[in-house]
Amino acid sequence: MKTTLACTLAAALLLAAVPAFCDTMSAGASSTGDTRSLCRRYLAEGEKHRNQSRYELARQDYAQALSICSDARDITAAKQGLNTIELLLRTMR
Repeated sequence: MKTTLACTLAAALLLAAVPAFCDTMSAGASSTGDTRSLCRRYLAEGEKHRNQSRYELARQDYAQALSICSDARDITAAKQGLNTIELLLRTMR
């Protein structure tokens, strides 16, 4: 009985803290400008790694850019870069 009461109280405290945590996260690093600049940084790093023939790193950069991009042009660029790298890797193997 004591364990059930303790677990119930702990769950209630955690649930009470969730809205404050979500407000903090949405006001913090996930703003549109930060996301866009991070996306473009990943795209630039992917391009740099592709030019250096470091295709695995370029694929990782393009995949990260694709996962974070919200602008249609950036998404298209990330998809195109990722497809190019995948094709290069498939033909090399």
